[in-house]
Amino acid sequence: KQWYQRRVAITAGAGTFNVNQQRTDQKCDKCDFNKYSKAGASACIPCPKHYYAGQGAPACTACPKGTATTIRDTMKSGGSQDEEWQKCVADNGDACNAQNFTNRFGVFQVDFMVTDEKTVVECPEDNDPALTAIFACKKEEPGEDAKLEALYLCLNSSNTISFRKLGVRVKEDQITTTDAFSELKTLTSNATHNAVGDVRETATILSLIGEKMTAEERLTKSASKDFAVAIGNLGDTNVHTESVDKMKEYSARLVKNTLNTVEKLEKDDTVYSSPGFSAIKTSKDGVFKDTGTVMFSGSPETGLDHVNDGKPTLGLKTSVDGKNQMLNAKIAMYKKPTFFHDKNTANLPKGERERERE
Repeated sequence: KQWYQRRVAITAGAGTFNVNQQRTDQKCDKCDFNKYSKAGASACIPCPKHYYAGQGAPACTACPKGTATTIRDTMKSGGSQDEEWQKCVADNGDACNAQNFTNRFGVFQVDFMVTDEKTVVECPEDNDPALTAIFACKKEEPGEDAKLEALYLCLNSSNTISFRKLGVRVKEDQITTTDAFSELKTLTSNATHNAVGDVRETATILSLIGEKMTAEERLTKSASKDFAVAIGNLGDTNVHTESVDKMKEYSARLVKNTLNTVEKLEKDDTVYSSPGFSAIKTSKDGVFKDTGTVMFSGSPETGLDHVNDGKPTLGLKTSVDGKNQMLNAKIAMYKKPTFFHDKNTANLPKGERERERE
């Protein structure tokens, strides 16, 4: 004996929708906030600007007029949900909708804000409550829509931990110098991910490698090339942070350890270059005394007055013989000097300028 079940298609009522009009489960879905539908709809329609709707609404309702504050207070006192009054305020251009930001510093979830409100979010990769990102809803001119502005005091990227782990392996002799530079080249290769914390960790890695090498030891050919590529990769990155003191400290440390590494390049009087960085060590025989480190952009005469104007920035570490005549130099050219955003961050220790000019 065969049994048959009678199946009846359900037509959606106003404020609901049924994607498949042949559905037989006797269930239609409600329209979400700020959407509506007429009977028999297979989809909901968004409310136009300055109109709102609750869940399962058959039509949209006009928003009240007024400021962001009065609209919010009026609608909330009338029982409106957040999604409803927030749409009305945003339609006036007086608010910034909730957004998620993903950048080199991590993922930031920013809630809805009305004009002139701000929110502070901890930097997800820094594990330090003092390091935050500040998001503010700003309106530049009357009649314009408000826009979200961000100020980052963050330091680390999601990749900084990988730099730190490489430093540990170098310190504990778990990796050769050549392999360490190969890995450093890989770690710095994604310019959109590098942050100022990666500059700090790179400086530390260079220092650790230098400590492991003897006075006579030199980098291999491949390590010398990978060194130039890695530093060039960092220079090709917008590693800027509003933590200016940290940026200055890490930039100075990187320049110092970069020039110390130039001392260890495979060959003297040979340029090791990448699209973002070049280095050379000039060499003469004799006993020399260091004169210090000097930085300048464009030419020594202009000093740091034109930092970040698109011109390369040079770092020199020089030494002279006992008669102050013969000169040895370690020279590093940062072709895309994003480490040095202004004279404040580029104010590194100076050497004896007259000798470097000559």
